[in-house]
Amino acid sequence: MKVWTMQHIAAYEAAKKFPDRMLRASPAHLEDDFVLKGSYQIMAQQLALRVGPCPEDCLASWRERGGTSDLPSPVWVWQNAYGGDKKEKQPESYGAGLRSVLLEAELPAELMLPSQFGAWGSVINDWPIVLNDEEYEEMNELKTSDPEAWTRRKDESRLLAFQVDWEGEEWTLEHRDTCIIQAVLWQLPFDAITKAQRVVDLGCSDGEPNEFVKITYDVCTIGDDLKLSAVWRRKKQHTPSRSLWIRVLSTSAGGLAESRGVDRDWELLTILNDIEAAEDPLPRLPEYVKDDKFDTEISSSSSSSSSSIDKGSESGDMEKERRPKKEVRGFPVAAEDVLEDILKLRDVVVVLQKPPKPDSDDEDMYEYE
Repeated sequence: MKVWTMQHIAAYEAAKKFPDRMLRASPAHLEDDFVLKGSYQIMAQQLALRVGPCPEDCLASWRERGGTSDLPSPVWVWQNAYGGDKKEKQPESYGAGLRSVLLEAELPAELMLPSQFGAWGSVINDWPIVLNDEEYEEMNELKTSDPEAWTRRKDESRLLAFQVDWEGEEWTLEHRDTCIIQAVLWQLPFDAITKAQRVVDLGCSDGEPNEFVKITYDVCTIGDDLKLSAVWRRKKQHTPSRSLWIRVLSTSAGGLAESRGVDRDWELLTILNDIEAAEDPLPRLPEYVKDDKFDTEISSSSSSSSSSIDKGSESGDMEKERRPKKEVRGFPVAAEDVLEDILKLRDVVVVLQKPPKPDSDDEDMYEYE
């Protein structure tokens, strides 16, 4: 079965160095900041019960790297990342400079424990999986009238998340042909990986999966096909906050982007390339570090203006309309320098997003360079 997973590049490199070449979860990078603490252990326990015990070498590796829980945290993969026919995981962008690796692998289904992604959200938020409106109202009342009974039923309902072939009423659970299916396994054999792509985040994903387009630039550079503008911006109350707003100004007639329906104002989100065959495509764009000085304070030594390769392509009125109301400083490299490098790239894959529908609530959400 074909699956996909997004991983830290460090985890991918570590897998190559293990004698048995296995991708495993790392205790040092475990994030368990959900409402329900210990959510990963619940998943690991079900994996042991439904698929089989954790291999001794996997458990030993977990212990050697500082893991203290009874079972290692499993490796997460996507069997169907968006539901329906849109199975393949698309790289989403969360902040400029973030780097990761998108892996595609072929794995035996019997090694994995699948579950419904949406229903698992109820589990990690410490809320029962309810099946209809009546049960929802019943559980709300029970939480007040009999908290112990509510907790017991909530814990029992967790098992419903593993019913990927659900055929009842769609409420929290969905039918297989529409639900997002995640899966876990103890370790992912490196030899099962069929594709490994470095992902460099630039913008901030906002659209639905069907609003994205992935284009391979192997016969021309990005600049041969697209005219782009770029400006740094921060998204308030969002971590990571900084991103590059890279907009399409125009597409080449009959070019790759135009043939895929890309139009003016689409946004460039990520750039991918083969992690084994190519170097980082944007070496001048620093690695994003959570809570570094660029994300927590405004520096006085930043570059000055917003950038555009084709500043003359828009009318004065349009430029005035799009000019940011607020200006911020402190970004690590000039936007025009990153854009210059992007336009020269070839033998890369880019992901573009259709511009989200305007929302009045978002008017003051961003601050721009």
